[in-house]
Amino acid sequence: MKNSSLTPVKVDLHIHTIASDSTWGPEDLVKNLLAAGIELFAVTDHDTTENLAEVASIARENGLKFIT
Repeated sequence: MKNSSLTPVKVDLHIHTIASDSTWGPEDLVKNLLAAGIELFAVTDHDTTENLAEVASIARENGLKFIT
């Protein structure tokens, strides 16, 4: 049975910031997620949580859902 109340959502559950092995800081990360239409994401930096608070704050300001 098809549930018509379900809405597809673009997600990225494995993304890094400059604190790990990416070239995007928190602002650039959110900017690029918005450009790609991603609504839900998780930062998976290696061995650090350095940028999580800032990413979460910027994500909320821009209406994105962020898994911590």
